[in-house]
Amino acid sequence: MILPLRALLVATTAALFLLAATGIATAGGVVVVKTGKLSPLNNETAAGSVRLVRLAGGKRVLQLRNVNIGPGPALRVYLVAGRVDGNEDVAAFRDLGRLKSSAGNQQYFVRAAIDTNRYSTVVIWCDEFSVAFGKAALRRP
Repeated sequence: MILPLRALLVATTAALFLLAATGIATAGGVVVVKTGKLSPLNNETAAGSVRLVRLAGGKRVLQLRNVNIGPGPALRVYLVAGRVDGNEDVAAFRDLGRLKSSAGNQQYFVRAAIDTNRYSTVVIWCDEFSVAFGKAALRRP
């Protein structure tokens, strides 16, 4: 009886160290990998929080939470490599899709081929006018 309990304790301890090194675990096996706060650019409206999470099955999702983003045509959600201070900084990016709503909560699946360590900023981008509405610098929790 003691041997199985010891093995369980060792396995649990190893799993906790792994989670501490890779993100913050939440209910249901979801691990928060990076977080950020949306802030406006170019006199537009952008507020809310951003989380990059890894689901129990290994898939990754970018979550926009409690967002309020100014209205605009053809708004997209980008993962951008590097710091973003203005439109000219949005060069190396991955398009995660059209903005689903200007308010509330939404999520975007991040394909396995995307190296999320390379991308450090989320940008809400107006494709029609080539203007950034908002940005969120991503940091480990």
